[in-house]
Amino acid sequence: MKKTTRNNVFETNSSSTHSLCISNTRNVLDCSDARMYIRLGEFGWEHERYHGAYEIASYVYTGALYNKDYELVKLMKEILPNCEFENPGVKFYYIDHGNELQELFEEFKKNPNKLLNFIFGKKSFIVTGNDNSDERISCEIPEGCEEYYKGN
Repeated sequence: MKKTTRNNVFETNSSSTHSLCISNTRNVLDCSDARMYIRLGEFGWEHERYHGAYEIASYVYTGALYNKDYELVKLMKEILPNCEFENPGVKFYYIDHGNELQELFEEFKKNPNKLLNFIFGKKSFIVTGNDNSDERISCEIPEGCEEYYKGN
């Protein structure tokens, strides 16, 4: 994902911005015991900070289904065997411009430990927002983490 900073520029296309901080380590060594009900959500322009295994797993699950990345959904169910995943049915769910997450999702499929570090990492979090307002949420990336930025 490409990081872009726009300052004092007239914009004709406002957009959502999501910064994902992925910890290089995780709190739980044996993640197969994790028990969560992983829901589908709506992640767009809201100014919000998501952290904790449940919220991060829900973001990834929502993004995987939004992108029809059933290989990632299958991987999540394999590495989180005691978790229940919300059935999409007719429920509305999305990640604004979620297609920009595909590069990251490919990395998760090649390296499931990276996905587990993201979900269970003590330092992992997601910050959502937009470039349409002056409101900002702190997004300082701690040492020992990688940042992925989705902005459009």
